Amino acid sequence: MEINRIYKSKNLSPMKNNIRLAILVLIMGGLFTFSCKKEEDPADTTPDKWEIFVYGITDCGLCTSFEDDLDKENIPYSFYDINTNNEKRAEMMLKLDAAGIPSDSIHWPVVDVMTDGVSHMFIQPDIDKDIKPLIGM
Repeated sequence: MEINRIYKSKNLSPMKNNIRLAILVLIMGGLFTFSCKKEEDPADTTPDKWEIFVYGITDCGLCTSFEDDLDKENIPYSFYDINTNNEKRAEMMLKLDAAGIPSDSIHWPVVDVMTDGVSHMFIQPDIDKDIKPLIGM
């Protein structure tokens, strides 16, 4: 009887206290998990890590041909259609600007080879001369 009066006087119920306790436990568990440093994957620290981003237009023959050549060489890449993906178009323009390539000289495809976090921008690159040496092939 005395317990119920205490909960009522503070406008709290046992159920609300249990919910608050559960939320506190979840928050503390999340903070603990967030603060624990995860071991780095050894594959992520290799010096020859690379990614290829192909910016182009879906119905562009040169883009399709370049993608076909990458596929034949078993070279993985990500293709972004800049006519439908405004975010990737803006990303491409920023990368071209950072590389000192004027936007009026764009011909498709535009390719970014990221090696060890460094961007190497190309316009209509040659796979054998431009791409393969950067990715160690």
